[in-house]
Amino acid sequence: MYRLLLCLLLAFSSASAFASERLKFIYTHENRNWLPLVEQFSVDTGIEVEVAWAQQSDLKTRMFTYIEQGNAPDIVLVPADHVGLYPLMHYSPLLADMGTDDVGKDVWNSARSDGALYGVPITQGNHLVLYYNKAIISTPATTWADMRRQHDAFRLKDREQPLYFSDWNVDEMYWLMPFLGGFGGSPVTDGEPTLDTPAMARALDFYRGLVESGLADDQCDYNCGQQRFLSGTLGYLINGDWALKEYQERLGDNLGVATIPEIAPGQPVVPMFSTYVLAFPANSLAGHKRDALLAFIHYFQSNDVQLKIWRSLKLLPVSGDAYRVAVSEMNGNEKAMISCLSKSRPMPADSAMSLAWGAIRKGYLRHKLHLLSGEEAAELMQQLVETQRQNVTPAP
Repeated sequence: MYRLLLCLLLAFSSASAFASERLKFIYTHENRNWLPLVEQFSVDTGIEVEVAWAQQSDLKTRMFTYIEQGNAPDIVLVPADHVGLYPLMHYSPLLADMGTDDVGKDVWNSARSDGALYGVPITQGNHLVLYYNKAIISTPATTWADMRRQHDAFRLKDREQPLYFSDWNVDEMYWLMPFLGGFGGSPVTDGEPTLDTPAMARALDFYRGLVESGLADDQCDYNCGQQRFLSGTLGYLINGDWALKEYQERLGDNLGVATIPEIAPGQPVVPMFSTYVLAFPANSLAGHKRDALLAFIHYFQSNDVQLKIWRSLKLLPVSGDAYRVAVSEMNGNEKAMISCLSKSRPMPADSAMSLAWGAIRKGYLRHKLHLLSGEEAAELMQQLVETQRQNVTPAP
């Protein structure tokens, strides 16, 4: 509260300085209801903010264009691994004391890339879970063998209306990562890409087997699966914590939350988790808008605003006090979401992780089409990411 009050006092005392400032803010969170929070920031501080949403997959290309045109946003809200693009986006380096005292060291470290801090954590979680519709699924599967048996029984039932059994965003590589973790692998280890491993080969083979057995429809993308689940025609959907609020509002008591099934008994999948962070492209923190940007940081890390983020978006706060209040207010599904988080692992934010996504996808697609074995696809991934690293020049 002290930091928030200080922020507001500074803002109002510097109203003449801020009057000419207009911040440009782009966010990529799938929960798009950030606008009221930003609008309230403008009301409380007098600082105008131009707000836009961008799809994560498009942001990198858009940012290159903005930077080349000298029109980069002052702030972006992105998953922490995005700060690994600091050599290309020229993100401002940060100090942890730029934020509030109530955000723990481990949370701050989630935005540390190659030893330096480039992001300000605002929410945490961003992990995948198994959502299910209790009107279709009475007991959630705990292993993928259970899931197959349920699927076989599901297909034999006669129904008046079409229902779908399970789905997830098959061709998006974040959904592959829990299976890589389940086989003991990691895409990046100690800042180095580790893609050419037996774990990656086994994860690819297992993952493809699930899809080919009909447990997911690779022709049904994220939006398709979302609509099926929201309409009540899909039994299972693997998706992230960002969707919880909308699912609770639409499905009500029929919504269930569980961990993603184990690969085999005693062999759990291991999803990734991360923070969502504020980052400052084109070194905006070093420019004339610095005071306004610091006010934005302090505002969104303040305990009161962190609680608003939880209550309005159902996204986990990074402020310690707000987090404890949030836990005390949770219902059963929200507590299950926290339980799933405890079984996840941090997503690396090093530059190697940012580069690895594209390499993983290229190897995955060749494996999916049976053009490469799991071992060959893993080897290709490693070769591609190493080549990319050689072509990226670190920012000065």
